[in-house]
Amino acid sequence: FYIDSPNGVMLESIDLFFATKDSKVNVEVIVVECENGYPSERMIPFSRVSIAPEDVQVVSFEDAKAGVAPVATNFKFETPIYLAPNTEYAFIVIAPSYNYELYTSTLGAADLSNNGIGIREQPYIGSMFKSQNLRTWSAEQLSDIKFCIHKYVYDTTKTATAMFDVVYDDWTDEEGLVHKSFKTAMQTLAVNS
Repeated sequence: FYIDSPNGVMLESIDLFFATKDSKVNVEVIVVECENGYPSERMIPFSRVSIAPEDVQVVSFEDAKAGVAPVATNFKFETPIYLAPNTEYAFIVIAPSYNYELYTSTLGAADLSNNGIGIREQPYIGSMFKSQNLRTWSAEQLSDIKFCIHKYVYDTTKTATAMFDVVYDDWTDEEGLVHKSFKTAMQTLAVNS
């Protein structure tokens, strides 16, 4: 996925949609930069999220064909993840198990949510890749993973005022030089509308 926002974005979480899961093995998501259109090994700091099988939401392919909508499994990052502007990224789903299956769409295949009518266009510009070692990637040009990316939206019309207590600390080293330093401690924080 490509970040075209001029200031970048702060990523909150990624929703993925599973048809099957493992009963014992966690599934992970990481976000990496892309290089020449392919996922690289440059992981974005704090972007690794692991979810236990009991927290993975599943709607089987059979239930989806019967009209049950797939349910999102949310991979929430422990801290906002900054993604720079004009940069291509990929999220990677990792599980040492063949029992996890994600919902995908493939051009020309039947759309489970649209009475089996063929899929005529890709829902998102980008490519799906597969790898067995997280280094060598094969592009799946006609397929896409069903996902939703959540970013933080900040109200830039509000201002904030922070008040600090400043403590000055003068000290002399072994050579007789006097050093002046200070420490700060948060006193109050007020957000104004």
